[in-house]
Amino acid sequence: MDRAEAAVLIDRRRVAWLREDVDAYLRMFHEAFTFTVNGVEVVRGRLALENAVRRSYLRFRPVSWEFSEIAVQGQHVLAEWVATTEERATGAARSIGAMSVCEMQDGLAVWQREYRLPAR
Repeated sequence: MDRAEAAVLIDRRRVAWLREDVDAYLRMFHEAFTFTVNGVEVVRGRLALENAVRRSYLRFRPVSWEFSEIAVQGQHVLAEWVATTEERATGAARSIGAMSVCEMQDGLAVWQREYRLPAR
């Protein structure tokens, strides 16, 4: 995979997330996908990811997801980004900055590790 291919996949994921298109978003992940945040596994399997995404959408509306850096090493994609959401009940906005790395196989994310900064 090269940087241009990774950028296309990242943009597809970003657009699906912003549109709250759960089905399109989930199609980007392997059935056995695992997700770790700051060293703690928070998702194991695409069904668990679906549950987490749907719970998040109940509470937060996606506002933006901006990528500042994308790098590729073999099948690993590294990205630095800031995502902003708005709490549906209060309208309060919050932004989370992170660096993530994921392994891609056949266009699907197999695992992802994120290293997040505190929300602001």
